Amino acid sequence: MLNSFYQRSFIGFNDIYMDQDGSSGYGYDLVRFALPKIQPYPMPRASATKPKAQHDHYGPRQMWTWNFAASSSGTKYSLLTNKRMFSTTLSFSYDSIQASRNGWVFASASEGIDVLDPESGMMLGKIRLGGGKKSTVALAFREHELRLVATQQATISPQLSYLGRADYLGSHLPINEEDASRYQSCLPDQAALKFDAVKREVALDDLMPRSTRESLISSFLKKCLPWMPLIDAESIKSLFDMNRRPTLIMLAVLVAGCKVSLAPRAAELGQYFYDWAKFTFYTGEEQNPVNSIIATVFLQWWNQAGPEHVSIDNSSFWLRVGVAVGHQIGLHKQPDMRHPEARLRRKLWWTLMSRDNQIATSHGRPRAIHLSDCNIRPLSLEDFTVPAEDGLLFINFVQITQILGDLTQAYLKGGLQHRLRLDIEDRLSKWLRDLPSAFHLCERSTRKPTPYSFRSRQLHVPFFVALIILFREESPASSPSAVLILSASFISGIFEEYLDWGDIAFVSPPSIFYLLVATLVQVSSHRFSSLSTNREKETKVSDSAIQELKKRFPTAFGADRVIQSMRRMQDQSHNDLQPSRISCSRETMSLFEYFGPELCAQWNSVMKPSSEQNGDASHGIGEPAGALLESSLQVTHSAHGVGFPLPAQEMLVHSSDGLQLHDLPFDMNMGNSSLEPDMVGQWWWSDLFADCH
Repeated sequence: MLNSFYQRSFIGFNDIYMDQDGSSGYGYDLVRFALPKIQPYPMPRASATKPKAQHDHYGPRQMWTWNFAASSSGTKYSLLTNKRMFSTTLSFSYDSIQASRNGWVFASASEGIDVLDPESGMMLGKIRLGGGKKSTVALAFREHELRLVATQQATISPQLSYLGRADYLGSHLPINEEDASRYQSCLPDQAALKFDAVKREVALDDLMPRSTRESLISSFLKKCLPWMPLIDAESIKSLFDMNRRPTLIMLAVLVAGCKVSLAPRAAELGQYFYDWAKFTFYTGEEQNPVNSIIATVFLQWWNQAGPEHVSIDNSSFWLRVGVAVGHQIGLHKQPDMRHPEARLRRKLWWTLMSRDNQIATSHGRPRAIHLSDCNIRPLSLEDFTVPAEDGLLFINFVQITQILGDLTQAYLKGGLQHRLRLDIEDRLSKWLRDLPSAFHLCERSTRKPTPYSFRSRQLHVPFFVALIILFREESPASSPSAVLILSASFISGIFEEYLDWGDIAFVSPPSIFYLLVATLVQVSSHRFSSLSTNREKETKVSDSAIQELKKRFPTAFGADRVIQSMRRMQDQSHNDLQPSRISCSRETMSLFEYFGPELCAQWNSVMKPSSEQNGDASHGIGEPAGALLESSLQVTHSAHGVGFPLPAQEMLVHSSDGLQLHDLPFDMNMGNSSLEPDMVGQWWWSDLFADCH
């Protein structure tokens, strides 16, 4: 019997699957069929065996056949007659057709090869490939062989994830988040080892040489542990020396180490250890919940799924798993410091908090942790057994990510009120002023760059991103902001250092978002003649960094699509490059008083503008901080874009005690209702590019 819908047998193998070795096959389960009480037709209805015309959004999918014209004596002529439909594919269209020695028709389409009856066109069977991820495009016969060419289909998530980052990443052109999601969600599984090995007692030495294991551990200790100092180096090494079969934490360490390793087998082993760690986590083999949370933190380095796609394997998922377990054990409450794990619990909670701020900022989603629900005191050096510099690094890292998280969450909740804007500006200024000298980007006395340090650069990138978001342009038609231009240029300079020193492979996934923020500012500023002189260099740095990041993180594919889409729309807008007057305010420019020009390609464009740009070179703001405060220039209030002269003696002074309204050298309203705090936030995404339409 045949299925009346389309040439499908009720009893029979509809599809044939071949395994990877091509040595065996199996078919779909047979469809149960019960004989009706009335005797069925001895032969199927004719309509069941005839192909039916079908269409989809690609167009018709029919295969047609003809007869050769022939004379009464049977001589064939090169003339085709009697056109009729021969068969129809179930999906897509036929790409290649071959006839076997016995006359059977083999036609490649979609996920495999249709085998057709040469007379009726009825599909006798289908040879499928790759479980639905490959598309056959060509086939050929050799003696006793069937050869084919197949292409890998990009897997697009059927359900796109929510991204709210456009609320604070405004641009003068629309951001197409759907287009940004059009990349393969997960990298192909490159693991050569079978995960069945987990079911046996497997020693690490059986999976990889000791030297490979030690290199992965070393990569983790150098590149990952400083940003999540939950276990000291000696304890990690002891774990591997004492345990023949790896524990959950050991597996998580290897997973993170593989992500920041340049070893040839790092990707293969990383996927294998990640699968093993998931197996261990979900089977509850690890009985200590603190160890389980630590493992979820380390596993966030793997992150094989971008934020544009819904996934249970990305860093956002593992973060919330860790936070959920943390809430269950009261990790959000200040522990009794006499408890043997008190300091570990505090560091673990603030690590989760830091990761939460980074991920929420990068994705534009709510944070998993609310400080109002916690009473954990801030970290201090007493919480660390590592050298003081390592402890200070993490403390300052937590602080700057917290500021950035507070800033972006304010936009997501409706807008950045004026009081909060000043508070965040003060926190940024204080963070920079109090930063230990070991992490300075430039020497405070000479403003020359300090010797390259991956740590100091990693701390400053989120600082400059916070400045970009805090001082984003409220109006697309307003003049370029000096803060945005300088901050984006510093980020570009730091990423250029990453490339030159070979450290681009060791940054964490949020760095992709930071690069995206800076690049969008640069794409917008390139509309202006005075800011386009470094376009080629800035574009090269951005593209080179993105290409390197795409080798490790799928997140970079979405960011790259956004950037390239913006550049195409910018080029198509045919906006003439125009001279620009760079807006600034004295108090905000003081945030750059500790920096110099060597890491900032746009420094002279802002600090020493030409007469073409501002009409009068004497209005430049390019002198060192001391001279800067002694001059008077036309400035623009950073929060609302209202111009007014500000004498040097009325400079807004920051103090560690906070900022009071009576300290401001002007009336908050100044008789202008337009200075009321903006209650509705728009991410700077739509603001930067709006005037290109």
